[in-house]
Amino acid sequence: MAAPSVSAILVVVLIVQLILAVGVLMDANRRQLTHPLGYAYGVSVPLAGYLVFAAYLTRRTELPANAAHSQTHSEPKSEFVWTIENRGLRRLPWRLAYAIQDGTTLWRVAKTTPLLLFICTILVDPRIAKALLLFCLLFWLTYLTTARLFIDTTVRLQPADDTIQVIGRGSDHPLSPGGYDHEIDLSDLTRVELRRVGTQPLAIFRYTKRFSNSPRSLVVPNEQLAQLRHLLDANDVPIHDRMRDDSSRGAVQRRCAEGFFSLLILPLATVMLWPQHILSGPVVAFSLFCLLWLAVKSANDVIEYASTQLRSVQR
Repeated sequence: MAAPSVSAILVVVLIVQLILAVGVLMDANRRQLTHPLGYAYGVSVPLAGYLVFAAYLTRRTELPANAAHSQTHSEPKSEFVWTIENRGLRRLPWRLAYAIQDGTTLWRVAKTTPLLLFICTILVDPRIAKALLLFCLLFWLTYLTTARLFIDTTVRLQPADDTIQVIGRGSDHPLSPGGYDHEIDLSDLTRVELRRVGTQPLAIFRYTKRFSNSPRSLVVPNEQLAQLRHLLDANDVPIHDRMRDDSSRGAVQRRCAEGFFSLLILPLATVMLWPQHILSGPVVAFSLFCLLWLAVKSANDVIEYASTQLRSVQR
């Protein structure tokens, strides 16, 4: 009987890491830890992730928990407070559209890397197709997770403190991070860009720090735009209002077209041109995880809808 090759062993090792990363993500969400996705990403780092997994197991009870609490929707009506809901699988495309509008460095990587890998696959080695597929799957998983920021969010403008408080209930999805609570200090902002995605205004924040854990964008109701503009003007935060200069539609369509081409068309073309690389271990593992994510999300939405209907009947 032939001994397994080194590549086969590495594939098994990586698949085990992905399984462990999913377990860590679910455990961190259950414990409502701060930045659960960061722990999962750490565990998924090839080979070194086993050390991260061991460290997580030994210190999981000491890790900081998220201070956010679940939001009921009994917030008093106020010109300084609003709650946005985009729950359900049917709203997922809109949440993804909001998610890809923000970000600068990450988006440049997302839109240029697949094209470079595709060219290298043609000119250098067809096996690079595996890296392209893995990259696109990883970014889809990243944006699926980022989109949870737009599921159920309460925003409170606080003129007295020159801050904006953002509280999210997050998702009940066991594979997605839970609630969060951030306070945006307006002195940390270098610019705010206003775009309209469909009929929905979106405020995109640029911070003095390139990497920040604060929200990158917020959905804003039309009736609250004036209050947000007033608060930003009072703190001398520059506003690039694409809705007023009629450049919003073009910017949104360009961003969506770039994402559609880089993260969907190119991987589909790769699958058609080099189908022999689809069944590699890591590609299959990531694909199954993304399908699992959507399947669990669909089940959650069905259960939530059925529960809502049952409660309405009982009343």
